[in-house]
Amino acid sequence: MRSRVLRCAAAVMCAVGVAVSAPAGAATGGYPDAMMPCAQAPYATFGTGAWCRNDDWGPVRDTTPNWSVATTHSVRGYGYRNCTDWVAWRLQSFGVPDALTRGLGNGGQWAANAGRNHLSVSSTPKAGDAAVIAGNPGHVAFVEAVHGDGTITVSEYNAVGDGAFDSWTGAPGARGFSAFVDFGLTLHASAAVPPSVIGAVTDAAGALELYWVGADGVLHERVRALRGPWSNEVRLPIAARAVAPATNSRGAVQIFSVGADHAIWSTTHAATGAWSPAARVATGAVDVAATRNADGRLEVFYVGGWAVVEHRWELTAGGAWSGAASLAAGVLHVAATRNADGRLELFTVGGGNVLAHLWQLWAGGPWSGVDSLATDAVAATAATNADGRLEVFFVDDAGGIRHRWQLRSGGPWSGVAQLGGRGRSVAVARNADGRLELFSVGLDGAVWHQWQSRPGGPWVGPVTLGGYVST
Repeated sequence: MRSRVLRCAAAVMCAVGVAVSAPAGAATGGYPDAMMPCAQAPYATFGTGAWCRNDDWGPVRDTTPNWSVATTHSVRGYGYRNCTDWVAWRLQSFGVPDALTRGLGNGGQWAANAGRNHLSVSSTPKAGDAAVIAGNPGHVAFVEAVHGDGTITVSEYNAVGDGAFDSWTGAPGARGFSAFVDFGLTLHASAAVPPSVIGAVTDAAGALELYWVGADGVLHERVRALRGPWSNEVRLPIAARAVAPATNSRGAVQIFSVGADHAIWSTTHAATGAWSPAARVATGAVDVAATRNADGRLEVFYVGGWAVVEHRWELTAGGAWSGAASLAAGVLHVAATRNADGRLELFTVGGGNVLAHLWQLWAGGPWSGVDSLATDAVAATAATNADGRLEVFFVDDAGGIRHRWQLRSGGPWSGVAQLGGRGRSVAVARNADGRLELFSVGLDGAVWHQWQSRPGGPWVGPVTLGGYVST
């Protein structure tokens, strides 16, 4: 990567270093003022490099080369499309009061000015902090996650003077982040291994197929015919960090896995038992989910390093894939299913441990807004009961396994109920007789299994299936 030092004007927050630009589908991060045009000629919305003169974006054309707070600052008190306004918006989206984010100056001054708002500053980052590159103007970014190896993932705006959404993952010192302002947020930080390390699906013959990422970094499989015994564990030659199985339009099981290169790879289980060569579907992923549309087209949802949910879909059943489009920001984990009327339903876990839900307004159509289902989740999975009611399962922040279900198909949700066992990750599938079967990665790293005694009925288990899942 090239290092780059940009000229900065007053109230302009740019950075020393390089950020990783998000793809076109994720170009906003959910920021509401991402389309604000440049207030100076040529009054464009997009450009390359430091293209907007004085880095002044705003709704009013400024025909004189003078910076105007009245027209170039948002309601949060910072310059549109600048790093400070992004971080203020991001913090406020988690409920941080405006009074705590306002008046902290240029990005590089946030740590020095934190005392004004009675905020503490640390040299050790945590998710939810504002990461500061000291200086004037310097730079500020939002810490999305702190990883087990000491690296961090930040989201940011205007990192290279282009007024655009970016992200970066690496050692804080390598980028120049030296101070971290604590706004009192406690966010779930992504682990070194993505949460979706286990997945289950029922194939066209009615057999239940279970996959997990082993401690050796490759996929492992067990299969069980309806009410039959489980097969022996089989080690597959598929390297993976996360896994999402689905059945395609031909009834074959198609696995989507996140590789060590953070690409999503697809491979299909043929009737002969052989696996097809892997094909790359997307890049830059840390978690993945997959399901099939009512018309047979597969759709893949994934979380990128910038904590934005992207999705891609087959243009025709079994055909080429669409480009990427973004759905939500601030997400660390994703799960997907199809409901009884053919609409896809997406469940996400993001900062603040919020389990959120969004859905297609009609089959294959646009997506709804976000609805919150829980505030203590770290991983989730979902399926549709035989009577059409959605049911979502999640691991809470203490390792408990809990669930909620629709009281009727498409209707309101039940309260939260506890299931047996404790775990780190969960996967669910509906078997051929309509019963839901839940699989979890226990705190001991083994695979655990529990199931409905009848469709929609009480639960049996958990019992161990052995194995050892990468944790």
